[in-house]
Amino acid sequence: MTINDHAASFAGRPIEEFSSEVGIQNVDAAIRLACEFDGDVSMTDLIEQLREDPKAPQIKALVLGLWATDVDDPADPVYAKLAEPETVEAFAGLTALFVGDIIGEEQEISWIQQGDVSPVLRAYPALKILRVRGGVGLVLDGLESDALETLIVETGGLTRECVAQVCAAKLPNLAHLELWLGSEDYGGEHTVDDVMPLFSGRLFPKLRHLGLRDCQYTDDLARALADAPVLSQLRTLDLSMGTLGDDGAQSLIASAQLKKLELLDVSHHYMSPAVATQLAAQGPTVRATDAQGPGAERYIQVAE
Repeated sequence: MTINDHAASFAGRPIEEFSSEVGIQNVDAAIRLACEFDGDVSMTDLIEQLREDPKAPQIKALVLGLWATDVDDPADPVYAKLAEPETVEAFAGLTALFVGDIIGEEQEISWIQQGDVSPVLRAYPALKILRVRGGVGLVLDGLESDALETLIVETGGLTRECVAQVCAAKLPNLAHLELWLGSEDYGGEHTVDDVMPLFSGRLFPKLRHLGLRDCQYTDDLARALADAPVLSQLRTLDLSMGTLGDDGAQSLIASAQLKKLELLDVSHHYMSPAVATQLAAQGPTVRATDAQGPGAERYIQVAE
């Protein structure tokens, strides 16, 4: 499966496409910039146009779509432009950033050329929400922020290095963490051992939502999470888009901590109907749509 639709909203705000000809119409919207195929206006040009708008300091959320028509162009120049003092001054009110609102028709998720995100987080210390899509060339080293509350990383294959970088991040107020772990076929050459530091509950003491989505070893995650300390602090656990089967589900069913959750999402799963019914009866609201069947060959939902 691929991603077919651009985001309709971000950070609780409707998305408004920016045009320099008409300017910012709604400062309460999430403003979206995107290059056109075969166009001659780059993303850095668009950022310069937006920062010249007199309403730019009032915008709170920014969404960046396709930044280049050449699939080999990385996002690093975009991050550099965002981190320029002139841009930081113009976007003084920014609290939410999404880099990579790109659909499969434009570029498949595992072909998106990302970059080093950390300079942006340093440039915008008030940023509360950071969402990135694409794993090729993605660097999350040195993430440090007292303000960041939500971190979402969407890939078809998150590298082992990036997993370690997230685990090393200093984000004391992080409440929502979502990682699309992906497939080893697209760079996700990690195992549950690499993710285990997240389960101690010590890395992010304010974490309330943990999403380990689109994972090729969801059963292993479920077994490790069943008695993990982090489970006691969570309100929601999202293991959707992955490969959860009966073995992993049985570990969750046996977990005393599971009943304390408000929501468990295991949509796109490989459980048998009987085990899915057992899991749904354990206490939290269980979202288990898109059943693939226990005998089906297991695939993550989004890879290519």
